[in-house]
Amino acid sequence: MNLLGGWLRQLILIIFLAILADFLLPTKAMQKYVRMVMGLAVIATMLQPMMPLFHGGWANQLANQATSEILGNPPASNGGTAGYDISSLKQQLQKEQSNAEIALLEQRLKDAVAAACNCDVAQVIVRADSSGKISSVTVVTAAATTKTTRQGIVNFLTSQLALGSNQVQVVSSLEGGSSSGP
Repeated sequence: MNLLGGWLRQLILIIFLAILADFLLPTKAMQKYVRMVMGLAVIATMLQPMMPLFHGGWANQLANQATSEILGNPPASNGGTAGYDISSLKQQLQKEQSNAEIALLEQRLKDAVAAACNCDVAQVIVRADSSGKISSVTVVTAAATTKTTRQGIVNFLTSQLALGSNQVQVVSSLEGGSSSGP
């Protein structure tokens, strides 16, 4: 019920904002554009409760619920969660968060390696084990690099991430070959 109240408050606020914007316009020339934008905002607000349906996984959850009902295993009632498996949702959330953290780390490492080693870095790929610990890093350089530059990248990453030199690999996108630590 709390979600419905919040949604209604948001919808009413958008409608009031649309009315206020409509009254404050001095000319009729802009009125049709403002009405269109505010209409889109109202429609988006009205569709907001249905947005989880457009995210992945809802079909699998619905199929699991139907299967459990057909087989006679009623879904567990977890204090009003409507049969959702909290542990699987928690694992899915942790996996998504881990993927977001790795993507951010890859971007920051790309910028740091490019600045520290004065080279063009096309991509950094970080692999982590199931506990989230970094298991290996692959740096893809945009241009052919010298052995000294590759060694500088390996040394930089091993010192910054406390990795072994065998866990860092430097690959040139132009050469197609690779070179790892010493």
